[in-house]
Amino acid sequence: MFTIHEQTYKGFGIAAILHRRRLRRIFRMFNSMEINDTGQLGDFGCSNGFIITLLQERIFKGKDWKFHGFDYDEHLISLAKGRNLQHAEFHFSNFNVVSDRWDSAFNIVICFETLEHTGNYRNAVLNLYNSCQVGGKIIITIPNEKGLPGLLKYIGRKMLRKNAYEDFFVGKSELRYIWHLLSDQSIEVFRSPAETGWGPHLGFDWKLFEKFLHQELMEKGKCRLLSEDNALLNFNHFYILEKVQ
Repeated sequence: MFTIHEQTYKGFGIAAILHRRRLRRIFRMFNSMEINDTGQLGDFGCSNGFIITLLQERIFKGKDWKFHGFDYDEHLISLAKGRNLQHAEFHFSNFNVVSDRWDSAFNIVICFETLEHTGNYRNAVLNLYNSCQVGGKIIITIPNEKGLPGLLKYIGRKMLRKNAYEDFFVGKSELRYIWHLLSDQSIEVFRSPAETGWGPHLGFDWKLFEKFLHQELMEKGKCRLLSEDNALLNFNHFYILEKVQ
């Protein structure tokens, strides 16, 4: 079972403080947008429904919106359903498989700190695109696991968490991974062989992700990039896209 992300926002640890700071940035992103009184939102990587709960309370209060949460973990879906949120439904979904099940269903599509956990983030991005209506917004946040930020996270997790990386480095060299971080080489090569999902963020290469985003969505005229920003210490990246075709 993947981490219940709601817990990572609580307490006074460094990670929790950074997560709450990131969440405030996300709310500011919503506040910068013009949101209609009615619509539908799809949350891809909804975990236990924590983010949808906050959005209903802080951003969409008084508006007639419907919410759909999607996750790969059946237990998390069960927890989300247990919240008994009004106007919200939660569904199992395998983001690795491109689907048109929710084709053009949502005015706003969000995916926060999830793509790094998928086995095939390229297919996952296509699912975000497919599910968004023309003229709708896609909001994505991802971690930066490269360079100095990646090194700081790599060391910090090993210091603060027991078995932080599970079996990720079985048959792989940690020293070689560190060298790739420092020399700005691709770290995606460490995600071989491919898996259906990843617990650790290790091997998620934001530069390759962004290259795919531009080549597949922007350069082909499918989406327009409205906003791109970085978090404190460049630990995370934020994107707002508008679907244009």
